[in-house]
Order: sequence, then C-alpha cells, then structure tokens
Amino acid sequence: MSRSLTPEEKALTLPALPTAGCDPQVPGIVERLGKRYAPMAVPTGLPRYRTIFQCRRNCFLAVLKDARLTYVEGLARCPATDQLVGHVWVTMDGEHAIDLTWRGQYFNVYRMAPTEYYGVEIPRDDIISILRKNRCCGLILHEWAAAREGKAVRS
Repeated sequence: MSRSLTPEEKALTLPALPTAGCDPQVPGIVERLGKRYAPMAVPTGLPRYRTIFQCRRNCFLAVLKDARLTYVEGLARCPATDQLVGHVWVTMDGEHAIDLTWRGQYFNVYRMAPTEYYGVEIPRDDIISILRKNRCCGLILHEWAAAREGKAVRS
C-alpha cells in the first residue's frame, strides 16, 4: 500500500547528495519546476515495459499507450550509493512515482529500488511533439523546461 506525502515532504529542496547520470542543469530544473513523489508499486493492468537501463523508452511507450499516465523526468535516490540518479518514471495521480523500469531487479548497485523520487511532469502532448521533432526518446527535461521558460537550449 502506498501513502501520500505530507506537505512538508512535498516541499522541494533536493537532498545534498551527489548526482549521476543526468545533465548538470537537471537538479536546478527539478527544484524550480518539480516536486517530490512517493514510491508506489506498479498497478495491475499498466503496460509493463521493463527493458533495463531504458527508463526513458519504457515511459515514452507507456505514456503513448495509456493516456492515464504522465511522464516524469528527474532524479531518483539510489539507496545502494546514496546518490541522486537521473531517471524517468510515470505517475497517474501527480503524487506517486510508478517506476516501470528500476524495481530492484538488477545485480549491481541498482539492486535496490529507489527510495525517493524528485521530478517534473511533462504533458503527454509535449512528449509527442518532442518525439516527432527529435525522432528519438532521449532525455527531454532540459529542452522542455527551456521552451516553457522561454530560454534558448544550449547545444
């Protein structure tokens, strides 16, 4: 059973931890535009895209298949290394992280599922637009945030 976060837990100040696997601007974007999500088990009936180390692809496919899902890009706290790792998941309610990819099934430092999630929801229509433009499913948070805030995207 999942629980909702208290207002104090939702207030977004990232923990002072090292980051890995993300653009250096992601922590700042997440603090400006994002929020904290409580972990939640994958509900029965959701698409099961589980390709390891393909969280972006897995979530793009799931969001395109199921309109109830919202794509979230940000940082997940890896309990094995105590780092914030660049990651993507989905949400159905804007409060709970549904991790389609990283659920503790790996035999390395990612053997334990994340304990905390901090991210920015990107609307489905924006996902489709960016996919059409870029023709790939890479990290899009920086590009999306820059467009939303009216800034030029650095190359």
